Amino acid sequence: MPMAYSKDFRWGVVNNVKQGMTWNEVVDIFRISRQTLSNWLKMADKNGDLSDPPRREYQTRKLAANELKELVEKQPDLTLAEYAEHFGCRYQAVANRLKKLGITRKKKHHSIKNEMKSKDKNTLTNSTLLK
Repeated sequence: MPMAYSKDFRWGVVNNVKQGMTWNEVVDIFRISRQTLSNWLKMADKNGDLSDPPRREYQTRKLAANELKELVEKQPDLTLAEYAEHFGCRYQAVANRLKKLGITRKKKHHSIKNEMKSKDKNTLTNSTLLK
């Protein structure tokens, strides 16, 4: 990722401050924040270098679809937190991946739910007829 300001620009700003320009003048002229100026001055004093610190290596966050499917088939009663612990990620990442794969975590299917409703209606009508 490229830095927002070139090293030459950063050095120009730092040199202006060291030559006596006030912080307010530098902030107004170069249109940078006071925090940015403070960071650059600290970097110049500490390292003598104004380049950005190295970035951390990118970690792949995607879960292997086939491995997750196999785990769900083998152990369907695990919680999202337990799946996440297995993969070394957060439970929300597992939930998102399951959603993307079309795997639901609901225990009752819609057809069973509908049957239960119809049975409740039948028991109500039968109980009222018996009275």
